[in-house]
Amino acid sequence: MIQLKKLINYDWRGGVRELENIIERAIIFSAGDKIEVNDLADNVNQSISIGNMPESIKEASLIFEKEHIKRIIKKYDNNKEEAATALEIGLSSLYRKMELLDIPTRPMKE
Repeated sequence: MIQLKKLINYDWRGGVRELENIIERAIIFSAGDKIEVNDLADNVNQSISIGNMPESIKEASLIFEKEHIKRIIKKYDNNKEEAATALEIGLSSLYRKMELLDIPTRPMKE
């Protein structure tokens, strides 16, 4: 859902060509069956702002938590133990959160 909002709210200065390139890149670099936020180009990823976040604190918190966990896992080269330590949670808690937030457990591609 957030991916669609990002794409809709993004300022498409390059028009349709820019959109095509972003989608092609996301398909190529997607780690799973779905295009995730991290699969989008950095300029689209950075376009999210507080104004684009959902009004529900619960939904906004889940979006933030998912993106934060994905960023930390990527930072530690998919080493879940190091990521859990950095997040200050147990490894089993990390895996539960990953399942709840639909974060792939296999390595995320660049």
